[in-house]
Amino acid sequence: LRLLLLALLLQNAVALIEFYQSKLYDEYDFTKDVIIDNIFCDPGCRIYASVPASSVEIAKKLIVQADHQNETSLYDISTMTDGIQKGYFEVERGNQLVTIVNGNDEGVTAPIAVWVLRSDTSDIGCNPGAIGACTMILEAAQLNTAPSQIDKVTVMSALPFYIKTTTEGPMMTISKLAGFDVLQSVDDNCASVFEEIIDGDAFADVQAIVNSPLISFYFNNIDFLDTKVAISASLGNDKTLDFSRLSFASSPGFNGCDGKNRFRSSHYDDKSVFKYSKYNRQYDVDITSVLNTDAQHPVTIEDSTNDKTYPLSGSAADGTDSQSLQIANTGEIEISWTRKEHNPDQSFLIRLTPSNEQILGPDPTTTTTT
Repeated sequence: LRLLLLALLLQNAVALIEFYQSKLYDEYDFTKDVIIDNIFCDPGCRIYASVPASSVEIAKKLIVQADHQNETSLYDISTMTDGIQKGYFEVERGNQLVTIVNGNDEGVTAPIAVWVLRSDTSDIGCNPGAIGACTMILEAAQLNTAPSQIDKVTVMSALPFYIKTTTEGPMMTISKLAGFDVLQSVDDNCASVFEEIIDGDAFADVQAIVNSPLISFYFNNIDFLDTKVAISASLGNDKTLDFSRLSFASSPGFNGCDGKNRFRSSHYDDKSVFKYSKYNRQYDVDITSVLNTDAQHPVTIEDSTNDKTYPLSGSAADGTDSQSLQIANTGEIEISWTRKEHNPDQSFLIRLTPSNEQILGPDPTTTTTT
C-alpha cells in the first residue's frame, strides 16, 4: 500500500517538460493551477492545445488567464484554426502574468497536451511565398494535407496517432519527438528519430505510430526547393504497419531530450506493441536504438518469418544505450515492451530502415458478386 501511495504521489507531481524556447504540459500538470513564469512569455507566447473528445468537458474548465487579456479555455484554444493549421491563443508581448486555472471539482483532469511556444522562436509562422520559410503546426486527428513545399512541420496530439509522409522528389529528413524549435537546437540535445538525405530511394518516406504528443520534421525546403511533401495522420495505435517506409517505435511519452521529463497520460498503457507485416514481401531491415531499459524489461523484437527473437536492453550509464541489429529476409516483425513498475524513467526508441524488397508472389485480389 505504501508503494502504491508513493507511486500515485510521483505520478501526480508536476513534471513540466521545458525546452529552450517552449514548454510542454500534460494532464497531471493541471491538478493545480499552472503559472507560466514571468520571464518566459515576456516576448509574447503562443499557447496550443490538443484536446480529445473524451476530455472536452474537463478542458472547458481549464482557463487561461493573461493579464489585461480576455480569458479563454483550453478547449476553445484547441478548436481554433488558421487555415489547415492549428490556431493558438496569443499572449501579448510584455505580459508577465499568465496562469492556467483548473475550475474542475477537486482538480480533476483528463488527457490533454498544451504546448507554449515563445513568439520570438526562430522560423515561427508560415509564409508559403518565401523560399524555405514555411513552418506548419498541425493537429493529427483526420490530417490529410495536399503536397506542398514545407520546410518544418510539427504535428500535435494528446492521443497516440498514426502518421505517414509522402514526398515528391529528393528530400532531407530530420525528425524529433518534440516541437520544431528543437530540430536544429544545440541547447535541447534531443535524439533524432531520423536524420537522412534521400535522393529518390524507394524508402524515403515515413510511417509510424507516434506515442508522444509532438513530432516534428525538417525537410530543408531551401536546398530541395522543388520537392513537395504530403502528410496524413489519424488517431489510434493499433494499426499494423508495412515495410514501405522508414519507421520507428518508442515508449509512451518519449522525447529523447537530455534531462527532460517524459510526457504522461492516463491514456498510455504500460505495455507497448508495434506490428509490421507485408503480404508476399520480404525485406532486409536495419535497426538502431536509443535504450534506457534493464535486462528484466527488454525491448523485444520478434521476427516471425525466421522464428527469431531479439531482446534489447541498455543504458547510457554503461555505454550500452545505442545498439544496432540487422534482420534479413523478413516479412513480419513485432516490437514489444513493458515498462518497469513504478519506474517512469525507463524508455526506448527503435528506428527501422527497410531495404531490398523481395516480391514473393502477387498481391491478393478481391472479387465481388452481384
